[in-house]
Amino acid sequence: MKLNRFKHFFIAGLFILPLMETARSFTEDELQTGTILEILESGGYSYFYIDGRDSTFWIAVRETPAYVGAKITFQGQMWMPDFNSSTLGMTFPNILFSGDAYIVKSEDSSMSQVVQSNSVTRLPGTLPIIDVYRNSEKLAGDSVIVQGEAVKVMHKVMGKTWIHLRDDSAPGDSATIIITTLDTSIKVGNIISAQGILAIDKDFGFGYFYSVIMEDAILYK
Repeated sequence: MKLNRFKHFFIAGLFILPLMETARSFTEDELQTGTILEILESGGYSYFYIDGRDSTFWIAVRETPAYVGAKITFQGQMWMPDFNSSTLGMTFPNILFSGDAYIVKSEDSSMSQVVQSNSVTRLPGTLPIIDVYRNSEKLAGDSVIVQGEAVKVMHKVMGKTWIHLRDDSAPGDSATIIITTLDTSIKVGNIISAQGILAIDKDFGFGYFYSVIMEDAILYK
């Protein structure tokens, strides 16, 4: 009886240990690099089968341009065993969801560049700008993080820099938020993350009224 029980534990261990080894190889928040062996695209996500440091495994990131054989640098957020993708119609035995992924193109390629999945390093807790608007009453007074492109910058307005920051969460101005900061280094076209206090129905006078605005933001480039 004891021998049979030991046999069952041993057989189970043959299946469990490889998953444990993979998880130990890549801890959360640790930057790693690997080579893409296979690519699947579905539901706004890219699924890459990676030849990593000492194992092969799947990772999932927001839809990212890539090609088989490319080098990828990524930062893990969470391992998900037995993850079922309804859009792909398949189950991954173990997959790593990544917050940031950088596809490093080869130097001799005509596409020689680094492509980042989110265009700017995504800080933990970053919200799409459209969601900030939708939940502005709940978020008012809280510290909020957004990311995007500075499409308009005005310096020295009431002693601050005013930034129109836009992301791709919705078309046009519906995904543009006004940010004030003391940072004077920002230029139009800069890709930044911004963390500041969200305010609603803010009236500065002189025609400066904003239904949603982020104030005194700290910027990350």
